[in-house]
Amino acid sequence: MLLDAEKLRKNEQTYKRQQTQGYNKRHRATCLSDLSPGETVWLPEMSSPAVVVSKSPEPRSYIVQTEHGTVRRNRRQVVPSPKEPVMRESQPTNDSTSENISCPNSRSDNVDATSVYFDPIASKQLGTFKDTIWNTHRIRHQKDTGLRSGVPNHIYSFPEEYDLEDCGWPVSEDELEKMANYSSVLDCGDDFLERPIRDECERWVPNVADVNSDDWTDAYLYVLEHFSL
Repeated sequence: MLLDAEKLRKNEQTYKRQQTQGYNKRHRATCLSDLSPGETVWLPEMSSPAVVVSKSPEPRSYIVQTEHGTVRRNRRQVVPSPKEPVMRESQPTNDSTSENISCPNSRSDNVDATSVYFDPIASKQLGTFKDTIWNTHRIRHQKDTGLRSGVPNHIYSFPEEYDLEDCGWPVSEDELEKMANYSSVLDCGDDFLERPIRDECERWVPNVADVNSDDWTDAYLYVLEHFSL
């Protein structure tokens, strides 16, 4: 019996296509947009702006010009600068502030600006992961460990069913307040950022709670472009 070479080739192509689609779906892979020569971009690893010079002969790579020289970077290492504000409907009209636009002048400012938009998203997604995945998944039995198998939420709520003991004890509001005063933790304030930095970031992208995981990079780069203290 002879094999049908054409049918075999088509089956192989179909299999490879399905494998590619399955991999991309599992890893949420997406096609990144092409960059044009002269386009302004951002290099996160260098915390530096750059300008696209040309496409590189290597696949999915670009030659970009930075203040330190010309480098080659893969497309996933290059973030396009937003061409217009994506999060704010109206811009400040104060001429004195809009004319004196500058990026944060230190790495510390960059980190602070990142924290304004990224930290709430990370906190929200970690909370969702904790509540919907980690604390509700079943832990398998692990040999030579003291860990119990079962669902974390159930183990926490019914420790006696797993030969465990609830070692917690009730704490009153007065005791919490005394400990807070003793440790001076209340003197630190609710915000980890200096007020001027947060105010300046929220002046350009005010609705921090509305920034989602798909938009935070654009919001961050937009703030860097207009940040001025």
